[in-house]
Amino acid sequence: MRVLFFGKFGERFGPAHEVETEPGDTPITIAERMFDADADALEALCHRSTSYIVDHAVVPSDHVLDKAEELAFLPPVSGG
Repeated sequence: MRVLFFGKFGERFGPAHEVETEPGDTPITIAERMFDADADALEALCHRSTSYIVDHAVVPSDHVLDKAEELAFLPPVSGG
């Protein structure tokens, strides 16, 4: 699966990665597998204000990634 990081996540983790998926994977389990040794990264990626996009559709953090081709992590955005 292609995993994309946007905004400050892309700056910190790099813009794109390829990850092997397992049955039952969710955005959270992918983050845990990729960054299991980095508590700060996991806190940011699993935060309730992070958005998860699967194949161009916004999904909840517990969405099962069956046959998905792409997962994107979007950080919270502020502006005025």
